[in-house]
Amino acid sequence: INSYRVARAKELLEGDECPVSELFSRCGFASKSVFYVAFGKMVGMTPLQYISQSRNPFVVQRN
Repeated sequence: INSYRVARAKELLEGDECPVSELFSRCGFASKSVFYVAFGKMVGMTPLQYISQSRNPFVVQRN
């Protein structure tokens, strides 16, 4: 179920439809912390990092 929720979060992030602060509740997560953990495990970065990378795909993320 979390994979569907994270996929929906990615759609919302790419479409500028929802501020990050409301993202967890619109995608069905009980809390922001649970959302961030699930998003990080599935995508490998935070939602803000995902936004940055999706808007500028030529920027290389350094970890």
